[in-house]
Amino acid sequence: MQPFVHFIRFFTLAEDGNPYPKNRLTPSEEHPAMPAVPGDVLTFLVPQPDVPIDLSRIRIDLRSVDNPTVVHQAVGSFRYQDAEVCSRIRLRVNRAPQPGETKQFALMGTIPDPNGGDPIALPVMGTFAGTQSDLQQYISAIRAHYENYPYSPVSVDQYGSELLIRAYHGPRFRIGNQPLSIGIGRNRNYNTNNPSLTASKTATVTNPAKDSYLVGVGADIEAGNVFTLAGVSVVATDSHTPADILAALGVPASGRILVAAGTVPVYSAAVGSQTLANRNIPTLALTYSNPSGGNDLYTVTVGDDVQEGNIFQVATPGQSTKTKVATSSDTAATITAFFATTSGKLAVPSGAIPVPTSLSGVRSIANTNSPELTLSAKLVIPSATVDRYSVFVGTSIRRGNQYLLGTTLVTADDEDTILTIAEKLGYSGFPFTVEVPTGAGLVAYAKKGLALGDENIAAVEVIEGSVWMRHLDMVCMVHIPASVIRGNYQLEIVDTVNSVKCSVSNNLLVKSDAKDTVFLRWGDNFNGSGRTLYGYQYGEPGLMQQLRIPCFLSVPKQRQEESLYTPLDGVTRRQSARMENLRTLTTTVQPSAFHRSLLAALKHPLVWIDGIEFRSEGEYSETIIPGKRQHLQAQATLVETGSLRSMNDFYPSLQSSLSRRYALIEQISGADGLVFYLRSENITQPITAGQQVEPGTYQLLVRAEHETRHLVVYQNEMILDRFELTARHLNRTQPLFLKPGDRIGLELEAKLPTQASAWFNETTSNFDEGFNQDFN
Repeated sequence: MQPFVHFIRFFTLAEDGNPYPKNRLTPSEEHPAMPAVPGDVLTFLVPQPDVPIDLSRIRIDLRSVDNPTVVHQAVGSFRYQDAEVCSRIRLRVNRAPQPGETKQFALMGTIPDPNGGDPIALPVMGTFAGTQSDLQQYISAIRAHYENYPYSPVSVDQYGSELLIRAYHGPRFRIGNQPLSIGIGRNRNYNTNNPSLTASKTATVTNPAKDSYLVGVGADIEAGNVFTLAGVSVVATDSHTPADILAALGVPASGRILVAAGTVPVYSAAVGSQTLANRNIPTLALTYSNPSGGNDLYTVTVGDDVQEGNIFQVATPGQSTKTKVATSSDTAATITAFFATTSGKLAVPSGAIPVPTSLSGVRSIANTNSPELTLSAKLVIPSATVDRYSVFVGTSIRRGNQYLLGTTLVTADDEDTILTIAEKLGYSGFPFTVEVPTGAGLVAYAKKGLALGDENIAAVEVIEGSVWMRHLDMVCMVHIPASVIRGNYQLEIVDTVNSVKCSVSNNLLVKSDAKDTVFLRWGDNFNGSGRTLYGYQYGEPGLMQQLRIPCFLSVPKQRQEESLYTPLDGVTRRQSARMENLRTLTTTVQPSAFHRSLLAALKHPLVWIDGIEFRSEGEYSETIIPGKRQHLQAQATLVETGSLRSMNDFYPSLQSSLSRRYALIEQISGADGLVFYLRSENITQPITAGQQVEPGTYQLLVRAEHETRHLVVYQNEMILDRFELTARHLNRTQPLFLKPGDRIGLELEAKLPTQASAWFNETTSNFDEGFNQDFN
């Protein structure tokens, strides 16, 4: 935020009644005296540090500077901007359910677990379950769901497939900056199958005393490790986890085993070894040498690359195959010696052809890790007489079925079978046996459970939110009473609890008429999601400031612009031309703080002066006035935005709508911050300028924000009707009958100067119930 962009400021008072600096934005130079006329309603932003006490305790009085005993009480109030009293959520609806699909969703927020566990996810503003297969109807139903939220006012605006939700805070509802996600929400769809879990008592037996041990497996596991428990051995593989080892050893899900009292099961964890395939390529070759005594001799040649596990073989017809598996100590020489046993040669019967073979083979490598298998937490279980039950799981199993055995509750998944349900309950086999103390009984039953899972979540996503903006500029609204006589006044912030004056504004010069002044309205055309513009903080759609300023507005002068071109025939022709009305705004002599504020206001996207929309163009020319320290006079060039142009921007759209037999929304002016819908019997659709709509009977819906506006509806350039849009309502007009080729124009304007209305002194959380009207 920048200082000196505000025309009117409030200054905290010291004990002597004089203003003193309290916040870093307090001006250190002269602030202007602003003009006003009886009946004016002034709306302007004030930095929050200027408001020293809680809003519920504030009263704004108008006190005469010339005669301090003259006080007009309760002439205004402060309120927070919408972004500070509501949370903003943006959703995108990607698709509607297909016929026959069951889809639902809820915005999910989290709250801390009182037991210290993970945060608990809860639905926010209810669960929506719609069956509309048409996307627009589905989006309309979602919008109606949130607008009908009973515990707080909610407004929803639609932009194509996106929804902008503003959820206003109240005594029973406050989201704040809670991160939201999409979840299944409240699930009330139950399975239709008939799951069963039955327990039948089979006998009463006396169990001998036993010891119980907690079995643990360390995380350091390598392939080849050998784990042994009570005669059961498991050789680990690369994919084994501690839980896998425990399960393979037969340890129940509880992690405890039972053994006869006074005995300790044999258990161990050995490093073992793992077998690896050799990657070398061993060679074995035989070369004929000479005959000798009825045999043929062959020279044996072994390659130098010999590794443990290499396999060397020589197969000779009529003789047993000679095989040598290399050990860690073998070399090419030892392998050669194994085969060359006759005078250093291999002897085979005359005429026989020996066939050599060499294979890479495998080798065994001892592990070097430290596997662990432990028994701990011994419990002594004395001898007891128990009832033995045989428990059966029914074959009808669907995801969401719930099974309760004793105090253990499990939920079925899509992949579950009779055996996996038993395992989830802590047992194995079918049927399985459960023992409980005599006479205690065993609770065993199954419920159908909820049928919906994550695949039933609607195709909706959270784009943003929830966003709660804090510490924005506050909105001050002041009504100058009609009974005020001319003179100098100040606005006072009064603490109604202690009946003391806390702050005063710079002076208001109340004039008997509007002579030598203009009524200025300025604001941002952003969507209210929050931004700072020239030092003003905007967090509310359609927020407009309005003040009377000491300026003169000249009569309009026309400015024309044209472009010419010369074709091959040499005749110069006009390609385009534009005419605009220009006016000069001239200020009175004012301090520099006034000019900084006025320049910032004139450079806003939206500027209206005395009911005409302008844009500021070019320099803001300032002239220093001799003899007056830091006082200047300035001029600015203003262009009427509704000036005449040579071409109709909507002409192509008009011709298209005529050819398609559609009606055309030709123009919507002065509607920044407002949202328009056309509602028919079948659908409610948002509309914008240039949009084509089918002929038919419609009702126009307009959501007004914090001020009363006038709406004029034109049909084919003729005034169809005038409406006054009530603030904080979803206003409904009379039916519109649109025929093919009709052109509709909508123009909005504020009441200038606006008279005080019934909502003027309401707190920001008290919204009229009409603000939550749905579209049904």
